[in-house]
Amino acid sequence: MLSKKNILIFVGILLLVVAVMSAVWYKRAGRSDNMNVSLENQEQLFNVVAPADFDDAKKERLAGKLAEAKDLYGKDKNNNWTWVVIGNMYEFIRDYDRAIPAYEKAIEFNKSTISAVLSLADIYERQKKNYSLAAEYYQKAITIDYTKPDVYISLAKLYEFRLNQLDKSEGVYLQGLQNLEDDPDLLVGLITFYQRINDTTKAGEYTKKLLARYPDNTSFQKDFGGLIK
Repeated sequence: MLSKKNILIFVGILLLVVAVMSAVWYKRAGRSDNMNVSLENQEQLFNVVAPADFDDAKKERLAGKLAEAKDLYGKDKNNNWTWVVIGNMYEFIRDYDRAIPAYEKAIEFNKSTISAVLSLADIYERQKKNYSLAAEYYQKAITIDYTKPDVYISLAKLYEFRLNQLDKSEGVYLQGLQNLEDDPDLLVGLITFYQRINDTTKAGEYTKKLLARYPDNTSFQKDFGGLIK
């Protein structure tokens, strides 16, 4: 018979194992809950139901999305854009567990399908709360097309506000400014980032660059001119 001490040790180990397994499941939940979603059954694929809060206008939009998805699927189900449209249809009705594998299917057919990559980044950030995975997709989007300042800003804010990784947030802004030659939105984003972390020296440094690059912008002068010593 086990002693009371051994029983307590056993129970403690069991609880630890359960806690670890739960943590692993939680971390992977944003992706694992989509693995059982089938995209092969055409009847199930297009079995979509309008949410209860949809008005007539939204129901009409859904009908249009469904018709387009069926048409593209019938013409070429192995085309990446077909799956982007199907993913968008699911996302429209907030069926994210089916939208995710549809967008992933689009990427399988064409790894440069940036609309699918950005949709996945948005879903994992806003709906699944899987911020690390969202960051991966934002970075993939930048690799596909480095000319979109809003993607750098979304990734930088994700690192700052969701993941509390300020160094990475700063790095994304700087990467964007290097690639896009002092884009005004990125400059403003970086300046306000430095303001939030109370780095007045760097905020002033990049304000000088902003005003020198865009001297005729009175809004920039009004909003940030006071940062220059």
